[in-house]
Amino acid sequence: MAGMTTAVRDALASLARSFKRISVSRHARDQHLAYLEPAAAELRSLLEQKPAITVVVEPTALLFEGESVHSEPARETGFCFRLHRDGVRSLTFHRGVGIDELLALANVAMADPQAEGGREDAVTELWKADLPHLSYSAGAGYRTGESAAEAISTLGEISARTQETLDRHTGARFVELTQQPALWSEEQRGKGDPQEYGELSRRAAMTILRIVELEYAGWDLQALQETFWRLIDQLLERAQQQAIAQALERLRRLGGSHAGEFRKAAGAWLSDPARLERVVKLAPGVERPPLLSHWLALLPPEAGPAVLAVLPQAIDPAARLLLANAVVGRVDSCAGQLPDLLQKGAAQEALALVAALATLPPPRRAELAARALEHRDAAVRLEAIPLVAADAGVAMRTLGTPLASPLPKLRVAAAQALANCSSAAEQAAGLLVEAILRPQFSSLDKEEKTLFFRSLGKLGTGAGYTFLLEQLSRRSKKIFGRKKIIDKQLLAVEGLAEDGSGKAVRALEDAVLPTRGYPPAVVAACKAAAQHLRATQRGKSA
Repeated sequence: MAGMTTAVRDALASLARSFKRISVSRHARDQHLAYLEPAAAELRSLLEQKPAITVVVEPTALLFEGESVHSEPARETGFCFRLHRDGVRSLTFHRGVGIDELLALANVAMADPQAEGGREDAVTELWKADLPHLSYSAGAGYRTGESAAEAISTLGEISARTQETLDRHTGARFVELTQQPALWSEEQRGKGDPQEYGELSRRAAMTILRIVELEYAGWDLQALQETFWRLIDQLLERAQQQAIAQALERLRRLGGSHAGEFRKAAGAWLSDPARLERVVKLAPGVERPPLLSHWLALLPPEAGPAVLAVLPQAIDPAARLLLANAVVGRVDSCAGQLPDLLQKGAAQEALALVAALATLPPPRRAELAARALEHRDAAVRLEAIPLVAADAGVAMRTLGTPLASPLPKLRVAAAQALANCSSAAEQAAGLLVEAILRPQFSSLDKEEKTLFFRSLGKLGTGAGYTFLLEQLSRRSKKIFGRKKIIDKQLLAVEGLAEDGSGKAVRALEDAVLPTRGYPPAVVAACKAAAQHLRATQRGKSA
C-alpha cells in the first residue's frame, strides 16, 4: 500500500508541475502538450498497476485513501483551489487516459485571469469536456443559491428525480399499450452477433489492428499492444488455433506508420519460451490457416535459440520442418548451439535441420552439413552428403569418409556428390580413383561400380581420363581372368561415355577397330557409346 501511495504522489507531483508550466506559459499553446508528456508517462505507468486511481479534492490538497499525496497554498492560481471552490470533490484517472484529456483538465483547473469573469464553474466545464478516461464527483450545493437537498451529482440521483416527477405528474398516461417488435429475431441476432469466444476475440484483435493501421492509436499504442497480446494469450489457452492464425496473418500484413513498431513488440512477446512451447504442442504445422507458420514468421532475428529449444517438442514432421526453417533463418543468433545439435541431436531433429540448410549460402551450408556427417544416424549423414558438395573445399575434406563407408547408400551418395565438385575436379577424381583401387571395390555390385566410373568420367579431368583409358586397355593372358578384365573394360566405357569430350569419343572409336583386338562385348559397348556421343554433338551444333 505504501508503494502505491508513493507512486500516486510522484504522478500527481509531475502533473502539478506540468499544470504550473502551462499556467505560466499560456501564450505558448503549441508547447502545452510537450509540457504534459512527463506527467502522462507517470500516469500511464501508475495505471498499469491499478486500472483506476481516485483522489479526493481539498482546497489545499489531494488525498489518496485518506493520505495527502499533493499539497499547495490556498490561492486562486492553485491546482486544487478552483476545483474545490467550484464543487469538484474527487477526480478519478482511468487506465487509457491520454495527453489530450490531461490538457483539458489543466485548462479547467488552472485560473485564467483574462477570462475568469466569463468562465463557467469547473463542474460544468468538466461535464462539457466529456473526458472518457477522467471522471469526477461534485459536492452538494456547489452552485450559488442551490441548497444541498436540490443538488444532483450522480446519474442515479438524476434518474430517480426524473422518475419521481413523471410518476407524480403523468400517472399512467405514458404506459405502453403495445410491445414494440424486436429489431432482430434470436436467429438473426445469433448470426449477426455470435457469442462464441473465439469469434468475438478474433474480431476484437482485428479491430485493434485496424485502429493501429488507420493511425487512430495515438498515445494508446502501448495499451493496444498489451490488449492484443492478452487476447492472443486467451485464445491460446482455449486452443482457438484458427482465430490466432487469422489475427497473426493480419498483423504480418499490417500497414501504417506504427506497423513496424507494433510487429516488433509482438515478435518479442511471441518469442517467450513458454508461449512457443504451447503453440508448438497446439499446432501440427499443416492446418489451414497455418498457425505455427504465421507465429514463427513474426519472431525477431535473435529468437533462434528459443526456437531451437522447442524443436524437440514438435511431434509432427511438418511442424519440425517449420521450426527448423525458422532456426536456420535466424542462424546468426544460434550459431553456437546449431552445430552441436546437427552432430549429436536426436535424428528426427537433425534431419529437419539438415533439410532446412538448403536455404543458406553454399559455404555456410557446407560447413554445417559437414557437422551432420559426424552424426551417429546413417539417415542424417545421407541427407547431409549432397549439401557438403556446395563447397569444394569442405567436400574434399569430408567426403572421403562416407566414400569408404560399409553402407552402400552412403558410398553412392558420396560418389554422386564428388561428381558435382567441378571447382575441385582433380581432387575429387583422385578420391574416386583411390576408392576404385581399393580391394573392397571388386566385391561391390555392378550398379554401384558403374556409378563410381560414371562419376569419375563426369568430372572430365585429365587424371580421370588417363585412368579410364588404362582400364579400357587392360589385357589378360589368363583364361579365368578375362571376365574380370572385360567387366573393368565395360566400366571404363561407361566412364568415357560420361566424359563426353572429343578425346573420349576418339578413344571409343579407336577401340572399335578390329586391329585393337577388343572382345565383342567391349567393341559393341564402345560403338554404341561413340555413336550416342556423336549424335549428341551433332544435335548441339544444329
